[in-house]
Amino acid sequence: MRRMHPHVLGLALASAVISSSRLEAATFEPKIEEVCSVRAGTRQSVLDPRKLVSRLLEKNAGISSIDLDSSGEGVVFPDTARALLEPTSFCAGGRCSKGTPASLGLALVELQSFVDRNATGPRTPPYIDTTALNSKPAELRHFLLGRSSSQVLCVLAPDPAPPATVAATALKGPTIAGVEWKDIPHYFALRQNIEDLAIPQDDERFPGVKRASISWMQDRVADRSSFGINLAAGYTVGRLALDEGGRWFGRVTPFLTYDQQLVQASTRTTRAENVGAGFMGDLTLPAFGSGSQNIAAFPKYVRSLSTDAQVLSGNFVYTPMYGIPGVDSIFYLVPEVLSFQFTPKFKVVYNDVREAGSSTLLSPRQRYYWYGPQLSLAVYGEGVLAGFTYTAGYEWYQIVGGPLPNVSLFQTALNYDIGKSKLVSVQLKYQNGRNLDTLEPIDQITLGLGVKY
Repeated sequence: MRRMHPHVLGLALASAVISSSRLEAATFEPKIEEVCSVRAGTRQSVLDPRKLVSRLLEKNAGISSIDLDSSGEGVVFPDTARALLEPTSFCAGGRCSKGTPASLGLALVELQSFVDRNATGPRTPPYIDTTALNSKPAELRHFLLGRSSSQVLCVLAPDPAPPATVAATALKGPTIAGVEWKDIPHYFALRQNIEDLAIPQDDERFPGVKRASISWMQDRVADRSSFGINLAAGYTVGRLALDEGGRWFGRVTPFLTYDQQLVQASTRTTRAENVGAGFMGDLTLPAFGSGSQNIAAFPKYVRSLSTDAQVLSGNFVYTPMYGIPGVDSIFYLVPEVLSFQFTPKFKVVYNDVREAGSSTLLSPRQRYYWYGPQLSLAVYGEGVLAGFTYTAGYEWYQIVGGPLPNVSLFQTALNYDIGKSKLVSVQLKYQNGRNLDTLEPIDQITLGLGVKY
């Protein structure tokens, strides 16, 4: 059994004095259906940290939302997990009701006991295998905060096969690759980049996706103003397992895009405004060892509203996922305060200029392609830096047969999340380079709102 931290033991002992009724509560041993969810794109059931914490606090420990925040504003996951892990600091300043810190300490003891009892590996169903949460000293903490890639399996007892009837067959919904539509993940997403649209909100990469944004900046000294909108909206179907072993996954995402960059100065005004549409399919497949790799491909049509140019492109994006800390998973620079994730990609784009419009770069009509790296960095704040996220991205491409020898785009943004959902943020953003569809120049810094959904 894992060694218990001294402050947790102290809270547990204090809770015995404060509330003997809590000691008489039943041992925490929830049912599978109460704390497990079906893993996206599969029929595999895994332990859900959101359900686990909620069941432990509300049903077993009797701790309600008002106990965790006496102001009545309420507390939601993952703040409930932080309260469970750090009751003293979370409840500082009289935030919680009397006796709650001690009750949280006892609840954490019960949770660790539950993990230890069930860390026995595969056995006769039904069971929850928590072995992965005992593999490292901080693994349980990371799991509860949604910062772990560990999967805790929930194995159900096999159901007896019901007798086949004509009525049951008639009521069965449509299927894709043998999976019923209701069991296939499908969701709407709003981001800045097309490649980020397929990332679901429960993915550990979601906090670092680039946000759709609307922003503006006025520089009175330089007599210059900037206005920008960057968004991509799509509807993803999948992630759907394509093999019995669960190592091949596919999904598709039709999408729409809109970008506008307007810079007005006393001597010159520049404007780039484009709308686009396309259809992206991506495939995750095994790489060497236990690693994976992702291949995304999407045709895209773009029309420039500022130059009347029309470009049809074919995009191919390769993403390695070889199990490297800080690349395929979050790596902590300062434990529980500052972490980062770096994502390298390789991209090849074929461009067919259907109409050049008034663009001198795209005239006359031409076909060309480019290739090169796409690099992204996301830095996450926790604790005293909670709510802050910094993102940076740089793309550089060698052009073959085109109007320029190469093209690049640098984007960076500092975000501070607002609201309980943390889907909206105040954003300071800088862009420099060229629009990667119509090659129009971009150089602007703006302040506004970022949205990810």
